[in-house]
Amino acid sequence: MRFTTALLAVLTLSAAGAPAAAEDLAQDPVAELLRGEAGPTDKLIAPDPEAERITAALNAEILARNTLAEQAEAAALKAVEAENSARAAAHARAVAEAEAAHQARLAAHAEMVARQQAEYDRRLALWREVSEACRRGETERCRVGRLALEAEGRAGSRP
Repeated sequence: MRFTTALLAVLTLSAAGAPAAAEDLAQDPVAELLRGEAGPTDKLIAPDPEAERITAALNAEILARNTLAEQAEAAALKAVEAENSARAAAHARAVAEAEAAHQARLAAHAEMVARQQAEYDRRLALWREVSEACRRGETERCRVGRLALEAEGRAGSRP
């Protein structure tokens, strides 16, 4: 309510204090357009070549700025895509290296197990041969075989 009263007071003072302003409003084509009292606009407003030149220059500047902004945005997008691609490639390399290292560890382990199995099989064959010699009563062969097995056992327990 206060705002409306203040606004009415200002309008009353300006209308009372400026009769020429009221006459200017009556002849103002934009005011007439806003009030709906104007006729066709081509009769009211004549084209101004200077205003058209300024408008064209402003439009060209806006278009140039928009073009530059679009180019900057496209360049930034390409940079982000290149960075993402580099990260993906680095990740793929790291995964491949980790997989290669894992496969190398698996191969080394399999090789170690194969060596241990071969050693076990060799010792088992020697033990069986010595046991068979002892069972058949070949005392010298049994004694030498047992000594060989004992020597291998002592040598195998050393680090």
